[in-house]
This record gives sequence, structure tokens and C-alpha cells, in this order.
Amino acid sequence: MLDAFGFLFHKELGILICRHGDGAQLPHEVPGHAHKAHGVPLTEKPREDFIQYCATNSDHIRVHDQVGSVPIPTPKGPPVHKLKVGDGFACIGGDGLCTYCCCSEGVMKKHIRVSHDIRLPKKVVDYYHSATVQTLFHVTNRAYFQVLPQLENIPIENPFHQVLQEYTPALSILPPPIAGPDTERERTPFMRIMDWDHHLSRFLTDKESLDRILSLQQAPTPGEVYEKAHFSMLTAAVLEYIQEGIRICRQESQGFTVRQKLVHGEVLPSKPSYWNPLSENGSPAKYAAVISDFFKVTLRCHAGHPSGYVIPLTEAQSIHANRLRESLLNGHEIGKVVRVGKVVRVLHDFSFSLLVEQPLPGPETDSPEGWTCPVRCYLAVQAIKGDGSFITPDNLTQILAKLMYCCNNCALVQAEGTKGTAPNGMIK
Repeated sequence: MLDAFGFLFHKELGILICRHGDGAQLPHEVPGHAHKAHGVPLTEKPREDFIQYCATNSDHIRVHDQVGSVPIPTPKGPPVHKLKVGDGFACIGGDGLCTYCCCSEGVMKKHIRVSHDIRLPKKVVDYYHSATVQTLFHVTNRAYFQVLPQLENIPIENPFHQVLQEYTPALSILPPPIAGPDTERERTPFMRIMDWDHHLSRFLTDKESLDRILSLQQAPTPGEVYEKAHFSMLTAAVLEYIQEGIRICRQESQGFTVRQKLVHGEVLPSKPSYWNPLSENGSPAKYAAVISDFFKVTLRCHAGHPSGYVIPLTEAQSIHANRLRESLLNGHEIGKVVRVGKVVRVLHDFSFSLLVEQPLPGPETDSPEGWTCPVRCYLAVQAIKGDGSFITPDNLTQILAKLMYCCNNCALVQAEGTKGTAPNGMIK
């Protein structure tokens, strides 16, 4: 099946790599890329079969479905097959523990000034060197890593190959791999606002603790309440939920006014803008992947995740979360078939309980345990990376845009369901 789309599977990294040198692609992106970039004929059935094939997570294939969960290869290893190799720069700051790489010398100098607080130009040049680099993804999340081309053709029987293959991946990384700031002055303005490092400080003490919180970005482990199949159904329900909002916008007679009020609220300005629903191309599936991840993490924490991390829910929200849990679990009991439409209804009720104002479990504080907003808590989990650092603002805005879309979609579906009892229809 991979051959038909022109892709290779990298078992250690769990990614799909284009044979034509276009880098790694997520499973839901592969069919579209193969069709648009390489002219592979594409019909709906092969596309669905491929996505389902990647989602099975069988013994012979475990594919990451999110960029943030893909591990970065160990620095100074052999090049990843079929990925482009380029000239770049590698940082040696942080007592040699920093693994940051890039292709621009200007960007590298800025990194050293900001991350390592080295300001003098003569000092900056001592903190990096030229290197051969690769990146897994060519379009988004271009995290570069250093490779050694001379290791590429080492024969399989060479003992050094065994060191690279078995010993190197098992090396533990000193905790934390990227040293955190020692003073408040060293924290970036972005981190002072988000406060992720303080909130997750108990998970940044050692690699074992870090791995526990990072497991929330990955598939459920044996022993958890949920399995991969449950979350496949959840993603399908989120996709149907988005498509329901698209249909409402298309069919609603007051649709244009409704879309304006989703942007401005009750009072419209003289020249209002309006909210645009997604078109029925590849975008709904991409949005569903990100939105469903919020519900997956929330449900896993609500059920008691091994990390001990908590996403607080009110009593009403907990009731709806339990109903969604039962809907997903019952959908995969032997002899039972639950239509996705039923899960969508329960999903909407849970979404709406998160959207409307609720009495908080407690006052929101700046202490690590004092956060009460589910979305804020989720973003912290989604933001942390495998080296103990956090995503940048441009990565965050992409997640926030999709969660905001979910909020508007939820309001739209709720208005559609209650317009019969409102004097002004959906506008009310």
C-alpha cells in the first residue's frame, strides 16, 4: 500500500517519507501529496483504506499522526534515508547540551543571543559551527538536526553499526536536556505569559517524569481505559461534527448574519467581517486531527492518566465527559455497533459544557496546581517537547486557530438545535 503512494516507512521514527525527496508527511496528508505532487490517481476508497491502515498501529507499522509526537533523531547520527541533506549550523551552547540546528547563520546567532544570553558578537561565533543538517518535515515544524554523512554507508555487519543501532538510542538524556532559565529575567516574554515551565515544573526534573507527561501526546498505553480504536472513532466523530457545521452554514437562510455574529457578537459594526467555515476539501480532516487531540488528552486525564496530570472539569462537564467515555467504549464492545452520529451528539454536549460559562472548580491562580481552565491545561501538555523545551508562538497560533474554530462550530450547532424555540431563529 505504501508503494502505491510512493512512500517509505521509517520504523524507528514512526514516520512516512516520500520516495521523491519531499520529506515526511503525516498519514492524512500522504494521499493528497501523492496526488498533487506526483500525479498518483486518488479515489476516496484507497484514501480511506490508507488512513485506516496507518491508524491500526499493528506490530509492523506504528505511524505518528501528529508532528509534535515525532521524535527528533539523535544528533550526529547517520542521515535519515530519502531525506534531503543540507549545509547548516549547529549550536554548542549550554555546556554542549544544546542540540539546536538551523540553515541560517543569522537565525543561529539570534538563537545564541536569546537562548544562551551571549551578546558580544565576538563571543557569539564561538557558540556554533558549520554542520550537515536534515529536517523531517519540509513545510511545517522544520526542526533541524545534525547528521554525519560519513556514517551513511557503514555495512550492516560492522560492529560500529550495532553501536549506532542499539546503544545510541538507549542513551539517557541529562535532565533537563535544555537547561531552563535560572532567573525570571532569562525567561522569554512569551513564557512569562504562558507560564508552561512553572506549571509543568514537576515533570521537568528528570527524563522519566518528562516521558510520563509526553506520553499524553502519544497513543494510549496498555492499562489505560482507552485504546487506539476508541480514539479513531472520536476523530471520526469530530470530523462529522465539523462537517455538520459546514452543512448548517450552507443551508441556513440567515447564514450570512449568523457568521457575522460569530465574529462580533450581538452588536455588529458598520462594516462587519464574517466567520468562514471550512470548505469540504482536506481541511476538515486536518482540523479534526488537532481538535480531537484536545478531547483525547482531556478524556485520558479525566480517567486517571499514569502521569498524574489533571485537566480540571466542573461537575457538569464531568458528567458529559463520562457520557462521551461510555459512548466511545460501548462502540467497540463485541456485538455492538454505535453509529458515529450518536457519538457526535454526545461530543457536542460535552463541547457545549466547555464553551458556556460554568462555576469553576476553584479560583484560577498562578501556582502550578492552580489552573482551572481545561484548554489552558491542555495547551501546556501539547506545548512541551521531547527535550524539555516548549513550542514557539507560531506553533501555538496554529493550535489556537483550530480550537477557536471548534468553539464557533459548537455555537453554530447549538443555535441550529435551539432555533425552533427562539423568536429570531438562529440569530437569537
